[in-house]
Amino acid sequence: TEIYTLSLHDALPIYPISAGGQVTLTASVTPNGTTFVPIGTVTFMNGNTLLGTAPLNSLEDEVNPPSTNTASLSVDLPGGTDDITAIYNGDQNFTSGTSQPFYENVISVANPGTLSSAVGDAVSQQVQAGGLPAGDSWTFSATGLPSGLSINTSTGLITGTITGSTQAYSATVTASDA
Repeated sequence: TEIYTLSLHDALPIYPISAGGQVTLTASVTPNGTTFVPIGTVTFMNGNTLLGTAPLNSLEDEVNPPSTNTASLSVDLPGGTDDITAIYNGDQNFTSGTSQPFYENVISVANPGTLSSAVGDAVSQQVQAGGLPAGDSWTFSATGLPSGLSINTSTGLITGTITGSTQAYSATVTASDA
């Protein structure tokens, strides 16, 4: 059995990514001190959820193997901090193995739902967001709020007393990495 190094990364240099944004995950299976070429497949997981499987060095390339020994998969990840691992299935020369976890931060903003209030009502509505790397902070903004309401740009709390006219309002809230 030959020894190899299994590593995992994504192709994006910008963190975090937005929910619904596609990311390409790449696993490298690097032989250590051998001329054998690892072949087979790499399975990508998000925790216990299967993301997909990608080929690694097809048999046709065994005589002239690529220098990268990589398998790549493009996926949409859910919002939050995703726990990504790559599992190399092994072959006749290399045993199977699992990469160290790679934590991908995906920004997500939860829709707080419909709020039914009347002119003169006091409002306090918290917008929930997740997916930032540790130590980062949010910047919130909102458009389309009724007159008298505003959003705290640091906390995402919408507060105030409605002073606008009686009508239906459709507000859009944006959260971004500060």
